[in-house]
Order: sequence, then structure tokens, then C-alpha cells
Amino acid sequence: MQVPIELKMLLRANFHKDGGKSSDMAEPAEVRHIQEAVCNYLTVSQVLWPFDYGPLVILRVLVESRWGEAAGADMRERVGLVSRFFNEVVSDNSGRAVRGEPPLDYEKARAKWARLVEVSFPQLGQLGGTGAAVAAGGTAGRGRGGGGSRGGGATRGGGAGRGGGGTAPQATHNGRLVCFNFNSSGGCKRQQAARDACKDSAGKQYAHYCNYLDKARNVYCLAMHPRCANH
Repeated sequence: MQVPIELKMLLRANFHKDGGKSSDMAEPAEVRHIQEAVCNYLTVSQVLWPFDYGPLVILRVLVESRWGEAAGADMRERVGLVSRFFNEVVSDNSGRAVRGEPPLDYEKARAKWARLVEVSFPQLGQLGGTGAAVAAGGTAGRGRGGGGSRGGGATRGGGAGRGGGGTAPQATHNGRLVCFNFNSSGGCKRQQAARDACKDSAGKQYAHYCNYLDKARNVYCLAMHPRCANH
């Protein structure tokens, strides 16, 4: 039976679990874990398919994006973002191989990364601009704008973005930041804190509301449903 390759399958900690269920495998917890897994993937691929450039494309996109720096200081969200990108690209390339098509090239893989960042962290997108630099590298807006942060509803970068418009405030509901995991296709795995909220290991609560951004009106949906299933 064929089993889709996932990033966690390439972790050293899971090498002894060959043939086991994916759900029984340890998840990567830090950036160094995903870097190790990607290196293992490149090594195996080089031996089996030396002319396959797909793994090198993945590596280049991740290095340029600083291994998911766009996710911010939350290591769990950062690792999750990179894992989703890796799994999606590998799955896509597998289907392309079956159809006799080449792997995703750099531009297509980079566009997939940018879209994933946009869906997971819509506050990084820039109103009135492309937001491409932010989505690709996760650093635009941190310098010239002068000290904006992810928390407290402040705009990232504190002012106008490189695309020519201001950045969107991070979605909040009743003083709580909206949970991005709740709005992703994977769903939220944090501990439930209330009917409409989760909490992280430090006890900080995040609201379970839709963070879809209506760019025409510059407002978030904030309905009691996840963005991924309703927009």
C-alpha cells in the first residue's frame, strides 16, 4: 500500500517506526527538527532519483523564507507552517510524476508558499499592495515602519507597507487574538479554553472565529466558523 510522504516520517526519531501508522510518529517540535528532516529527504532523493530537482526547490524556498519566520515567535505555528508546505509540495510532485509531468519549479513552489502564508496569516497581506515580499520572506514591514508587532492588534511594521498601502491589523475578538490554527485546514490542536477559544502552553487564549479579511472594506469576517471551510 502506498503511503504519502510526510515531513515527520523523515525525522530521526521516527526511523525505528518503519511501517507504523503516521499518527503514532513523533511530530517535529523545533526548526532544527524540520531542517534535519529536509536534509534527510534530500539525501534519500539524491540516491534514488539524482536528476529530481524537486527537493532542491523545496530547500531553496524554505531557506529564503527563513524556515517559516513569517509565523512569528510561536514555534508550534512555525513548524506547522513549514510542515504543511513540505507535505503539500511533495504530494503535488507525486501526482505530477504519475501524470508524467516535471516537479514544481521554483516560481510555482514559491507561489504555493506565499499562498499558504496568506491563508494561515492574513494579517501579513498588505492592503493596496501585492504583499508578495511579506508572504515570501516574512520580514517586510519590520524595518521601515518602525516597531509594529504581531500582538495587541497593532499593524505589522507600524505603518505603510512596501506595496504602497497600510498593513491590516491582526484579527481580534473581544480582546483576544484570533486563532490561526482554527482557520487552517488542519484545525486547532490546542487545549480548549472556552466554547469559542483555545489556549497555548502559557495559558494565553485565542478566539475561534473566522479571520477572513474583506480587503474591499478592510474588515474581518469574525463569524463563528473557520475561514478555510467558508471562504
